[in-house]
Amino acid sequence: MSTVVINNKPIDVASPFLADVADLISKLIKIDADKDGSISLFEGLNAGQVLIFKVMAQYQKAPEAIEQLRDADSTERKELIKVFKQSFDLDNDEVEDLIQVTIEFLEDTITDGIRLGQRWSELFKA
Repeated sequence: MSTVVINNKPIDVASPFLADVADLISKLIKIDADKDGSISLFEGLNAGQVLIFKVMAQYQKAPEAIEQLRDADSTERKELIKVFKQSFDLDNDEVEDLIQVTIEFLEDTITDGIRLGQRWSELFKA
């Protein structure tokens, strides 16, 4: 994966980290592979193995990724949402779409809240 840079700030650690998180969530949701309504020992071990390898691969970069996520501006968050959407996959496309739209809604709400807070702050600065 190439380095993603927006406004001269890299989100190169956050992007693959978020892609792994989305992939991991997708796999954990699909843990009941045989669709029998229960999780067998084999299914649980398989999910555990995926979890362990993903966490081990990204654990050292997790603090930096979280910091990049925390510091991301609206443009970067939109790019990170694209990364998440590419890696997040459910069998039920309707539910998958609803989750993705909800994430986009939350990003817009956060951005609007930040702008509103800045306006209130400016109003009381004078």
